[in-house]
Amino acid sequence: MKKNKLVSNFGFNIIYELTTILSSLLMAPFLTRTLTAEKLGEYTYINSIISYFVLFAMLGFSILGNRAIAYTRDDRLKLNITFSRVYITQMITSITSLVCFIIFGEILQMGTIYYIIGLLIVSCIFDVSWFFKGMENFKLFSILNTSTKIIGMLLTFILINDKNDLLTYALIMSLVTLIGNLCGFCIALREIHFTRISAKSVLFTIKEALILFVPVISVSVYKMMDKLMIGAMTHNLIGVSNYSYAEQMVNIPAGIITALSSVALPRMANLSIHSRTENKNIIANKILIASCCISCAISFGLASISKNFVPLYLGDEYYDSANYLVLLSITSILSSWTAMMRNLFLLPAKKDRVYITSVVMGACLNFILNILLIKKYAIYGAIIATIASELLVTIIQTIAAAQQTNMKKHILNAIPFFFIGIIMLVVCKTISSNLPLNWSSFFVLIGIGAIVYLALSIGYLLTLKKYSERRC
Repeated sequence: MKKNKLVSNFGFNIIYELTTILSSLLMAPFLTRTLTAEKLGEYTYINSIISYFVLFAMLGFSILGNRAIAYTRDDRLKLNITFSRVYITQMITSITSLVCFIIFGEILQMGTIYYIIGLLIVSCIFDVSWFFKGMENFKLFSILNTSTKIIGMLLTFILINDKNDLLTYALIMSLVTLIGNLCGFCIALREIHFTRISAKSVLFTIKEALILFVPVISVSVYKMMDKLMIGAMTHNLIGVSNYSYAEQMVNIPAGIITALSSVALPRMANLSIHSRTENKNIIANKILIASCCISCAISFGLASISKNFVPLYLGDEYYDSANYLVLLSITSILSSWTAMMRNLFLLPAKKDRVYITSVVMGACLNFILNILLIKKYAIYGAIIATIASELLVTIIQTIAAAQQTNMKKHILNAIPFFFIGIIMLVVCKTISSNLPLNWSSFFVLIGIGAIVYLALSIGYLLTLKKYSERRC
């Protein structure tokens, strides 16, 4: 029964992630032609600023709440206490962040778009997604969030007509998030009874959340700070928009892998409490193989079609995104692997110190390299900094996770997918040089790449299965 629930949770979370990805993919060519690169660059830049207030509002509650609920969900009384202390503390930090956001905006006299996107901070007050994840109730969570994504996409197509509709677009994106979180909060209240929480308990929860906030804010340094630094140091909003869209595309495989690992996190945490090591290793091995296959397929696939896809998809203003996409695909593979190390091994076992140390070191390296490289190499400098940071974090977390599992086995199982991806890349790049730049050629290229990757991957997986059966 539990195995079926885990599989169904994977399915529902993947549906949500794919909806998020597809809605972004469908809206991107429409927005780039309707709002223009400069307006989208402005939106991205302001959104990057707001994201820091959102981070401070949520601190480390996404991880803390998910894990804490997974630990206590079998005891109704403890569950109510856990939910109450985490949520009340989150509400306090969200309101505090909202006040700081308003003060910051008044001091710097920010424009209307700043306050519209600022509704995302209000939505943090009602964000209890960690509760549904900890309860392994991904069905409800996914249906709710998938619905809001679709509504947001439809409203965008209906209401956005030209570059003067930037504020309308910002309002749509902010409101759908707020309404989705509010609906989720109301549903959670039907399953939970609030209990009185002491000030001491709140302070303790803040301390826990602050510890987990360190890696959250550190990750933001090389996930969001790069766009802020590119904008501030180069004053090139079109470049920011080009970089942002390339980054969005390479985040596709990382998003899918994060969906897989986030479903596994509460299950792995629950198994850790009951000391079921054998079950943990079986689940981890299957998820790692699946994640490596998916991440290498999409990452190398995007790099293979970038030159043919980006100009057709985003328009002439985004030609540079094709070059950025090829290089950033490296970070996608690294971040996908890191997500597995984090959610399968480190966080379920409360190895927070290693996780925090690795991310802080990566953030520091990224910040230093950005300062050194962006002025000289502009956006390519930011890309080099991102790759170096992701590689450092990946190495540290992999070494730490090796203490809990047979990491040599996992790495050996993963390496063939990397080489299969390279073969697909070489084949597609060779063929694409002889194809005209049109949609027909693009779909032909996708078909060839898919056939090559699937054929080689299936052959490898069958060989791996036979080898495993012989060893048994």
